[in-house]
Amino acid sequence: MKRKVSGEKTNKTFMVLSFIGICMVISGHIFTTPVLNIFGNFFTFNSFFMPMFIFISGYFFKDEYLDSFWKFFKKKFLKLMLYYFIWNLIYGIIMSIRRAAVGGPDLPINFYTLFIEPFVDGGQFGINIPSWFIPTLFTVEIAYWFVRKIEVKLVGEKCVPSAVILAIIFAVINMGVVWFAKHVGFSGALLVLGKIGFFMAFYYMGAIYNRYLEKWETKIPSAVIFIVCPLTNAFLMIFFETIEFPNLFILNKFMAPVFYPIITSTTGILFWLRISRLIAPAISKSKIVNMISNNTKDIMMHHLFFITITQLVMFGILKAIGLADDYAPSAIYQGLGDVFYYPHHGALFFSAILFLVGLFAPLGVKHLQEKFINWLKRFFNTNGGLATNPKRRSTRRNGR
Repeated sequence: MKRKVSGEKTNKTFMVLSFIGICMVISGHIFTTPVLNIFGNFFTFNSFFMPMFIFISGYFFKDEYLDSFWKFFKKKFLKLMLYYFIWNLIYGIIMSIRRAAVGGPDLPINFYTLFIEPFVDGGQFGINIPSWFIPTLFTVEIAYWFVRKIEVKLVGEKCVPSAVILAIIFAVINMGVVWFAKHVGFSGALLVLGKIGFFMAFYYMGAIYNRYLEKWETKIPSAVIFIVCPLTNAFLMIFFETIEFPNLFILNKFMAPVFYPIITSTTGILFWLRISRLIAPAISKSKIVNMISNNTKDIMMHHLFFITITQLVMFGILKAIGLADDYAPSAIYQGLGDVFYYPHHGALFFSAILFLVGLFAPLGVKHLQEKFINWLKRFFNTNGGLATNPKRRSTRRNGR
């Protein structure tokens, strides 16, 4: 079966949604006054934004991928895991140097921390801990390939009853994972399976939204979504104060009832999806928005490193000019600097600086990375006898 796969970024609504999502990730990791904590009283970041990234990935799954598992596996491995393994090694080296210089709790570089721990909790080197999402996304996508393959083989490409049944099954599994996390706890290989079970509901949600639901969701008046979604979360908070579940990389901070995450993730996704759809015509042509949306993986990988470095530089400058006494540690971070320092006054100003650094510095890394890769290609092409000049290639073929 051959199908045409459209370019992902031609979908401007989801491009904007990715842009909003990664901005929320950075803002949430600044730990002080969130720069983008818009509607935060109803849609706290940790109540939906990681499931939202999974939802986006599920939306772009194409049945063309079912033609060959190994082709799909290779595509995802090269795009996600090879990239991750290389940078995981680099950050492991950085943290090893830091540990040798000043000590610290970070794990040493070995086979486990390079290739196994990333799939377990992804916190092996601290400073790149937000990138835990990359191996998790990879395992969820591989697991979904088998789910979809079996579904298509049994009932065909489109079957609403099977979609409803599977959506219910994955929602129940999601709640089962939350229950187990609250009462027993995950670790080791079980944690890997737990994260697949938790996130599969949202990956499948994205897939069936693409196949069945989008045409209906777009017909819902925006006013309905903007009223129902916040009120739903507000209603949930009447019975339980917090709707957040912040530690998804280790599945250990589910404080609300087991059905809260599936509901708050759905309301958060719907709310911001509609926001994205409404503002897409205005900002989707922005080069900055496109650049950020196209590089969310790189931003996820690097932003905390640059936020930490900037924070230490800022504190060093303030200490040198005698203003450090106005600053005190407000959050412990077991990474490059051990302690984040935040000002008692002017926190929003400093948070904005950290936000911009966390957003744009990884794009600089991506640019340098691409230049290095292009240099390697030119180097090996030249030294391998494959001249880059077409006339030189023609001359060699003709023996001249």
